[in-house]
Amino acid sequence: MRRNQSIGTCIFVLGILFFSGAVQAEEQRVFINSNDPFTDTRAVRLSVTPPAGVVEMRVSNTENFSDGSSWQPIQLKKVWNLSYGTGQKIVYINFRAASKAETGWYSDSIILVGPDAPGVVAHINNWEKQTSSRRVTLVSEYTDGIESVAISNTSDFTGVRYQPISKSIPWILTVGSAEKRVYVRYRDVNGKTTDVQVSITYIEPPNHIAEGTLLKGQTDTVYYLGYDGSIHPFLHSSIFLSFSQDFSAIRHVSNASLRQYSIAEPVCMRQGTWLVKFRGLPRVYAPEPGCELRPIRSEAEAFLLYGSAWRSRLIELDPVLSGTYSIHELTDFSRTEDRDRDGLDRATEARYGTSDTNEDSDNDRVSDYEEIFYWLLDPTEPDTDGDGILDGVELSQGRSPFGTGNITAVPKGTYVYPFGSVVNRWWEDRYLYYYHQDGYVYYLSKKAQDTPFASNKLQSRFVITPPVEIPMELRDGWYIQSDHLDIKAPLIHRNGQIAPL
Repeated sequence: MRRNQSIGTCIFVLGILFFSGAVQAEEQRVFINSNDPFTDTRAVRLSVTPPAGVVEMRVSNTENFSDGSSWQPIQLKKVWNLSYGTGQKIVYINFRAASKAETGWYSDSIILVGPDAPGVVAHINNWEKQTSSRRVTLVSEYTDGIESVAISNTSDFTGVRYQPISKSIPWILTVGSAEKRVYVRYRDVNGKTTDVQVSITYIEPPNHIAEGTLLKGQTDTVYYLGYDGSIHPFLHSSIFLSFSQDFSAIRHVSNASLRQYSIAEPVCMRQGTWLVKFRGLPRVYAPEPGCELRPIRSEAEAFLLYGSAWRSRLIELDPVLSGTYSIHELTDFSRTEDRDRDGLDRATEARYGTSDTNEDSDNDRVSDYEEIFYWLLDPTEPDTDGDGILDGVELSQGRSPFGTGNITAVPKGTYVYPFGSVVNRWWEDRYLYYYHQDGYVYYLSKKAQDTPFASNKLQSRFVITPPVEIPMELRDGWYIQSDHLDIKAPLIHRNGQIAPL
């Protein structure tokens, strides 16, 4: 074998599982990057071969699993981030059965390589000295080892989040003619940061209409004036009303005034508002930032996330508009490995006896993926507890599919709200929290009348009050800022980044 594989030995005493020191093991249970010896990124792919009789696993970068790792259903393929710092990296995994009896731990290692001192250079708009548009492009030139970047219009980086590194990132300057400074903080594979400051002079055009203004000429179409200097049409009234509660903010102008702008891509449905489907097609989607749609796996998921009135959020759009959006895949596998695109590869489907051409093999109204990974149900048995009610129907009514009683909380590490959702954590502090597109959950406000909620043009009718407790992984000490373009403005994917339109 290429690398040492270890398992912590274990013994049972009076039904309690104890671990002793690690010993060499011939069998392998986890493989990093298909046994590649080196990687130049912290993100790796794990291949897992669980022992018989186990139903859950946990993965960690520490031998004692002290880095917050939690139990999750068995996944044969998993994306994992190594710890910071170059050199040998060890990933640990162990398993447990339905009885909660644990195995020992298994491990695999890989060498994370990268330069000791990565180099970076940044400039705006290919070194231009001035611009008449607040929308600019930050260009970064960097060596291997730089993995993320934070950008700010202030030197203290208040409320700023890291994002994956990219050579070109769209950015919005502050308002008003002046020399504008942009502050950039790069982070490398060692966790070290490098700060760079760049500048450009912004000259506001004469008779300037502020970006973000809603414009309407002598036709019925309403446009959004984007930071790219173009106007973007709202192609459905529900799309407009996902950003505005009414039509009072529209500025009426002449058709001649509109003609000075080029018409660009339409505005997409705002994230965290309506659910959408396309006429004649069954799939329901949740809009996410950047004109993305996240498929809802089942009616059970729709109920558990949005409650029994989830259908009242559902808007039906003309299929012609589907070309405006990109669909967020539910799978990391190729079409050869996962033909029904449900997130289960062929090996997992074979392991559980499910179909690779039907995402709900037993037609019980809850997907195979949810049954296997979320609820530990048999995906080939439509009525687990034999009470005459399908598993998915019971879940959609808030009832346990295992017998009598109601569901009070979903299992940790299962259902997650789409990005852009505002959720009322009623089971604890009753505050409002925002699911940001950077993958974190942030404190937003105590109530809908507070400034962070109102200034980001959020609407109380779209606040979600879950029917059961949904575990949240909060980013402690962080919060949503007031008047934040990443939240209140229409967003689009450009150059691999999500940016204000």
